[in-house]
Amino acid sequence: MVATATPDEIRGIESWRGPPPDRQEYLVGRSRGTYVDCDLDSFVFCQGIGTVVPSRPFVVHVQKSSLRAVGPVYALRKRLLRLTLFTVPLSLLVAYILARQLNKPLSRLRDATLSKATDAHAVADLPENSDEVGQVGQSFNALLRALSERRKATSAFMADAVHEVKNPVAAIKAAAESLSTGEASAERQQKIARIVLDSAVKLDRLVTELLDLSRAEAGMPGEERAPVDVAELAKAVGESVAHDERFSTVKIAVDVPEEAGITVTGVSSRLESALRELLVNGASFCAESGGTVRVDVSSTDSDVVLAVTDTGPGIDAASLAHIFDRFFTTRGEKKGTGLGLAMVKAVIEAHGGAVSASSTAGKGACFTVRLPRHVNAV
Repeated sequence: MVATATPDEIRGIESWRGPPPDRQEYLVGRSRGTYVDCDLDSFVFCQGIGTVVPSRPFVVHVQKSSLRAVGPVYALRKRLLRLTLFTVPLSLLVAYILARQLNKPLSRLRDATLSKATDAHAVADLPENSDEVGQVGQSFNALLRALSERRKATSAFMADAVHEVKNPVAAIKAAAESLSTGEASAERQQKIARIVLDSAVKLDRLVTELLDLSRAEAGMPGEERAPVDVAELAKAVGESVAHDERFSTVKIAVDVPEEAGITVTGVSSRLESALRELLVNGASFCAESGGTVRVDVSSTDSDVVLAVTDTGPGIDAASLAHIFDRFFTTRGEKKGTGLGLAMVKAVIEAHGGAVSASSTAGKGACFTVRLPRHVNAV
């Protein structure tokens, strides 16, 4: 702590400095006009000397001591300067070393990532360490694995699509070859015409479903969304399926709560198609036994839940794992393309929801759809 000089201490300073006219500070003050000096040993003691009239040998001498801790700062300024001159280069050196240490693994990661970008068969083998760079490598590896799975799924999809298209195309080709001979009877020609028509219808249906599925998986861009009353939608679709001649032996039951305003934000036609597919899927397995397909609508503060349950034979565990895969069907080739449930999944996920399937062998299946509930703007 810096102390204030007492009068006795000031007189002591004056005594050992000698008569004022003989002091060095007086000589400097007379020659320069001003002189300021501070004693920083045990307390702050400052004095100022200035000439009143430069042509006359008269000066003003002012002395003052202070409690402010200026003394230690002045005493340490040279040390601080030396410390600064030492620490600044050291800090720059440390920063350079750290930058080099960080840049090397990042450069390796960058080069490895770029090499993967040009490799159509890239696998996840980027370096994974416990540090931050390693965590970035783990993220890139996860991305590569996801891309690899997506590439495999796309390849499988293309193979299945080509297979589905080849069958009707082959039928049309065979019919054309048969007609080109000019030897077919009238009855034969009618049969060939039916084959061509059936194949063309199947092709048209397949192409339409593929396009719709592709748009749904892309998030249905450009399709206008609005509030959709799920309870009213379920009743309308249930009534429509109940009047379908194919399912005249199936009972369609729709249970909706009395609560009004169970709405979601979405594309009404898409949600209608998804719900219809679930009802038709369940009814197709109940048609022979005359079972029941039930739709239950419920809601929470955040979700709207639709459960479509049938009393059919159920889905075995092996099929349940692939029930939403494209071109997977258990209804037989003549009754479905295998794109219906894949479409349901794509549409529901495009609306920010989720769909799941459960089943007990011999006791029917249940498809549960969850969609975010529409919130009215205040």
